[in-house]
Amino acid sequence: MQIAGSFEARKIAMPWGWSLASGIVGVILAYFILTSQQFGEWALVLTAGTYVVIYGLISISEYFYFRHYCRLAEDKA
Repeated sequence: MQIAGSFEARKIAMPWGWSLASGIVGVILAYFILTSQQFGEWALVLTAGTYVVIYGLISISEYFYFRHYCRLAEDKA
């Protein structure tokens, strides 16, 4: 999907190199996941762990943002 999208973006003179590279890496990783059970397990754990860490960082940043926003709203009231 990304590979085809990058070629379409190239036709309309949009940046397409990173999208193409990401698509190729995705195809290579999918091949390794399908052919090697150990690599598939490793990829699953790494993906889940990365998701949890990023979700936690986003939750913390949202907390500080909304705390600041609520203080501004209280000051105006």
